[in-house]
Amino acid sequence: MRIHIKPALAALVMSSLLLIPSAQATTVPSSQGSLTHQETDVSSLQLSEQQQILVKMAETQLNVPYVWGKQEPFVGFDCSNFVAWVYRAALGIDFSGSSVWQRNNAGTPVSTSDLQVGDLLFFKTANEPNGSGHVGIYIGNGDVIQEGGGWKKVTIEPLKGTWLGKNLVFARRILK
Repeated sequence: MRIHIKPALAALVMSSLLLIPSAQATTVPSSQGSLTHQETDVSSLQLSEQQQILVKMAETQLNVPYVWGKQEPFVGFDCSNFVAWVYRAALGIDFSGSSVWQRNNAGTPVSTSDLQVGDLLFFKTANEPNGSGHVGIYIGNGDVIQEGGGWKKVTIEPLKGTWLGKNLVFARRILK
């Protein structure tokens, strides 16, 4: 797989890194009051430029609703289309929006105990025990950014002590 970063997009995202505080909270209304999602503090991690761009691009879609089969920024995604869109929009890496295809073909398999920012994480579901039923992107500090997964929108969630952590069964690395 060839990795190509779109220069204009990379410059835009990187310039936004300079304008965003190292940790920025996004508050959104919900039926239970206001929910606050902490964006990833990329300055505290030793990330490559590609990893920084990928995380920031993914975070632009926080709270975008879940829509099965959709891949439209600021409108809606399903989990695998969100992952495919983030990689294409951030880095020009194009692959299928199918979680089954991603689970079997994207990048190279890696141990779930050796995760790096940008790795695709696959979670078992009742219908897909091998992990092709739900996918997200590892963003460091034990967190995953994902679409849907019971939250019905793009969220950042911890792996430790959660359904996601208990059901993580497979990972693939796209970035070298």
